[in-house]
Amino acid sequence: MTTILSQILAIFLILALGYGACRAGWLPLSAGPYLNKLLINIAQPCLTFYLLEHQTLDAALLRNGGLSILLCLAVLALSFIAGFLFILLKKVPLQDRGIYLVCFTFTNNGFLGLPVAMSLGSDELLFITIMINVPAVILLFALGPLLVAWKNGAAKSRGEILKTVFNLPVLASFLGLAFLLLGWQLPSLLDSAVEMLGNMLVPLSMIVIGMQLTGSRARDVLTDKSHYIFSLLRLALMPAAVFLALHLIGAPPYAVAAFVLFAAMPAATMVVVFSADAGANTRLAAETVFVSHLFAVGTLPVVSALLMYYLRFAA
Repeated sequence: MTTILSQILAIFLILALGYGACRAGWLPLSAGPYLNKLLINIAQPCLTFYLLEHQTLDAALLRNGGLSILLCLAVLALSFIAGFLFILLKKVPLQDRGIYLVCFTFTNNGFLGLPVAMSLGSDELLFITIMINVPAVILLFALGPLLVAWKNGAAKSRGEILKTVFNLPVLASFLGLAFLLLGWQLPSLLDSAVEMLGNMLVPLSMIVIGMQLTGSRARDVLTDKSHYIFSLLRLALMPAAVFLALHLIGAPPYAVAAFVLFAAMPAATMVVVFSADAGANTRLAAETVFVSHLFAVGTLPVVSALLMYYLRFAA
């Protein structure tokens, strides 16, 4: 549990650094678009490619990987439906609906999911967690920008939509899969550079979120009931729904645990980057991500403890 808490608290320390740097004028808010480009075009593609390149292909990987991808698509569809019901029931303005859909559907599994899975002490659970990231990252970067841009700005042409969908993180995912299937490896020097560039994703994205929060007042953020309702659904009800659904269909225990963790993670931080690029409600995106991570300090240790108990008797 200490590992989980330290990871989440580290996020808030970096976020606070971004907030303080922007407030102090060391990092102007106008730098946001340039940092967003670094995140989307360099950091995320490098991290995705590196994680895939460093897997070992065998029969178990193909079997478990295929199952993980299919279950991931099902869980993402369930999350999307839950998000759609939320925006209808809450009567969310049209221009903000895409932000909530992305926050409901995609989670911060890439950063928080891996260390939490490692803390539960299972190589099989860790592998499934890595494989979940493949379709999740592809769909996040293929659909996320389109959803966030929904009702924000002029309609896109077919060429603009294709360019948005087939962006560098998506292409890096396919390239990483190709390296995995063919058993290729980058030269060690280049591989080290790719690893270092990928590792800057989390700290840089949290700095960007901290910068965006400079336009919000703490009192407004913490008294907005919508944030509390979203966090309750995202961090508590969604993991419970995923557990029941996968348990009922007889999914393997480690797959159940991995997908419950995936569903229990706070909102994906990249929604803030997408919002800034699309000229959408960046403040809403930053506040939603911030509050979901804040609540995760309490919910993730509880979910992890319950999963340890479940795996002890089910695996």
